[in-house]
Amino acid sequence: MPRVERRYAFLLAVLVVAVLAVLLADRRGGTAPPAVAVPAKAKRAVRSPPRVELGNRVIVVLRTRSLADRVAAAGGPVSAARERAWTQAVLAAQHRLLARLARRGVTLRPEASFVRVLDGFSSAAGPGTVPLIEQDRDVAGVYPVRAAEPVPPGRAAATPRLTGADGYGVTIALLDTGVDAGDPSLRGRILDGIDLTGAPPAPVERYGTEAARRLVGAAGAAPGAAVLPIRVAAAQQDGHGGRVVYARTDQVIAGLERAVDPNDDGDAHDAVRVALVPLTVPLAAFADAPERRAVAGALALGTLVVTPPGPEGAGAVLTAGAAAVLAQVRPTLDAAALRGLLAGTARHGRIDLPAAAAAEIAPGSAVDGVTTLTNVSTRPVALALSSGGASILLPRGATIRVRSSAGTVIHVAGGGAIRIPGLVRPRPARPLGTVTLSPRGGARLRAVLEIRASAPLARLDVRLERADAAKSVLVARMRDLVPGRYALGLTGRDPMGHLLAPGDYVVSVVATPVEGGSRTLRKLRLALR
Repeated sequence: MPRVERRYAFLLAVLVVAVLAVLLADRRGGTAPPAVAVPAKAKRAVRSPPRVELGNRVIVVLRTRSLADRVAAAGGPVSAARERAWTQAVLAAQHRLLARLARRGVTLRPEASFVRVLDGFSSAAGPGTVPLIEQDRDVAGVYPVRAAEPVPPGRAAATPRLTGADGYGVTIALLDTGVDAGDPSLRGRILDGIDLTGAPPAPVERYGTEAARRLVGAAGAAPGAAVLPIRVAAAQQDGHGGRVVYARTDQVIAGLERAVDPNDDGDAHDAVRVALVPLTVPLAAFADAPERRAVAGALALGTLVVTPPGPEGAGAVLTAGAAAVLAQVRPTLDAAALRGLLAGTARHGRIDLPAAAAAEIAPGSAVDGVTTLTNVSTRPVALALSSGGASILLPRGATIRVRSSAGTVIHVAGGGAIRIPGLVRPRPARPLGTVTLSPRGGARLRAVLEIRASAPLARLDVRLERADAAKSVLVARMRDLVPGRYALGLTGRDPMGHLLAPGDYVVSVVATPVEGGSRTLRKLRLALR
């Protein structure tokens, strides 16, 4: 189930946000939708996303399997021809969905299509079309496109080193602003870049070059590695006549698509070993968000994605460099094992590269008290799972699932130890605060529904039904909501834009919390005259 990380829970404790949306013509003919977003009063946020023009963009995620899903189901990489065939099958499923929606009056024009790390696409879509898209059998969800800010590389206390290794032969994809390949400290280390923004270069785009210096400069974390710059952040329109440096989350996913398939031929055999994404999405740390799913997809295709743990990117740069060095000395390890070794041998937030290079057991994260241990050595390994207990012999390449909490140390007979990393789940909170419905006398706006979300929501549904009928109609659906106040205008129309018959109706608000707790239902009366 979706989760919120501890660092995100801190922000949410003091945060109130408002929704300001612009209604566009949603379907052919410009018919009014059943619900529109309207302004809501709010306090100033502790940290807000950059105020940019996202243009009503959404990411539509499909239920059909991506290339990563198919490779994982097959147990690992298959032939290049088979992967290319799977990629074409994913594209065909998207085309069928678009054609089916068009027949229903919903015309979408994808700006970016995702087939490798995620099955989906991004497109502009007015609020009134979202319920119609969500109801298609092949759609897993419709998510907002958010703005992602570049994170400064910052200063690091010490760069992890491993004698005789510098990352040589390993490529690190850098999803950031562009990189100045002419920089003397980067000469010979920068590959031909990929630009996914379409924006002209600007002097303020310095983040990518700074991160590249920290990665592969003379004193960098992996000076022997090569950097593949993938430009996903640029000085773009901010919606107020100016320009600000940011990336959209759909651009970030598109960048991961190229990181796992740099030559863009449909198979992921050329995936880079490490991808550094020194960007952060304020107010968004939902585990079911498309960008999180894309990171998991990249891992299944052999790319370890490294993102900043906080407001500075020094830790992420060091981790990406350490991953490149580890990939050089242990080239047979897959991306999941690389991640497990780096996390499992870290002490007090510091990477222990010699320990990771020598480790024989790669742990997964502890989730609900269960973790996976994999033998990544060339011999059977005896594990002591409890103090004073008998050892378990784990054959080469074998995997076991054990009950252990985050921080548990697994000892290896003959020396060495692995610490189990973990995921933190916050205590469940009541997802909904006050919910009010205020009638309006206008012809285009019949009522305003105001909702206060007191905890992060995985999904918020608004349904409308006749008071004397059992069948309800979905008029609005929003996903991955942060705590705050939201206002929704009800137009008195059904999802196809037709006026509803006068009478008494019931408005149902259903909130699904991210922690996996019970849904909350509120019902209010609405009279249409």
